[in-house]
Amino acid sequence: MGKRRKLKLAYISNDSIRRTTLRRRGDGLKKKLSEIKTLCGVDACAVIYDPEKPTPDVWPSEPEVSDVIKRVDTETATKRIMMNQKDFLNQCIEKAKKQERRMVEDNKEIRLKEAMFKCLEGGKMGDPDMNNKDRRELCEFVNKYLKNLYYHRDVTLKNPDFEIGESSSRHMVPSYVPVMAPPPPMAEVSSFPPLHSLGTHT
Repeated sequence: MGKRRKLKLAYISNDSIRRTTLRRRGDGLKKKLSEIKTLCGVDACAVIYDPEKPTPDVWPSEPEVSDVIKRVDTETATKRIMMNQKDFLNQCIEKAKKQERRMVEDNKEIRLKEAMFKCLEGGKMGDPDMNNKDRRELCEFVNKYLKNLYYHRDVTLKNPDFEIGESSSRHMVPSYVPVMAPPPPMAEVSSFPPLHSLGTHT
């Protein structure tokens, strides 16, 4: 039994041979699709455009081909819409999380400021509603607050171009200001709300 000659995949320039090949290969493709459809229970179709024919060659029939194509288009559009909705929801969720983190930080700063002024009015760091983490965060907040005040007093107010009512550069804080130790206990007054309930939002 001789070897089968290897087919060279290239455009067939001979018109007669090309037409014969198209017909035979087309029939073979339809046969294979019919076998797949029967053996596997799936929908399949074929559309072959022959430049020498006014209409395309469809299999198994035009209505069945139209049904398969419509199903593909519908499923593709549905997947596209679902993906767009998923992306939109993910963006909304991420935006809401950022807003929540910002609100948590803003609320925390407000509570720390209230606690700081409570201490200045006579509260003390040993308040039963504060744990070690709360006291450490309060000390850090007081340090930052004082740095801003020092910078405003020593730099902004001494700037000859500064005008009353002009906003100071609060974020330009010098790094040489030493870190303060926790303030000593003062006379106890009414306690301020617990800070550890705020926490750092992750």
